[in-house]
Amino acid sequence: MRHSFLALTCSIAALASALLLADTKPATAACAIGQNHFRYHNGEDQWPATSSAAAVRTAYANATCTLASTVHQTGAACRGGMGNNHITVDVNGVRYHVFGYAVANNNARYCTTTVINNQVVVVNN
Repeated sequence: MRHSFLALTCSIAALASALLLADTKPATAACAIGQNHFRYHNGEDQWPATSSAAAVRTAYANATCTLASTVHQTGAACRGGMGNNHITVDVNGVRYHVFGYAVANNNARYCTTTVINNQVVVVNN
């Protein structure tokens, strides 16, 4: 009987240890907040979750992106006439501009641009 109890105790401890070590993903999807950018008042820090750029959405889900700015209006708008409020998000050395409005016909994902060969391009994938 004593041997069975010891075996059961060891099995439970091994199972608990395996469960704790099995999930190595971040507990919460999010981007890290970059230096000097502390305040996001209207959910802007969650815009990357629904970015039109797959790389940004994936980085947000894996918590491997950095919010490089708060909302601002410099640079070119994603779509003419739609406004220029956006945040910047860094993913693997690439800076993306995620705007506060959706791209038509793209599952209501937020319009996202980046610069390729010195040209601002909309990333829609």
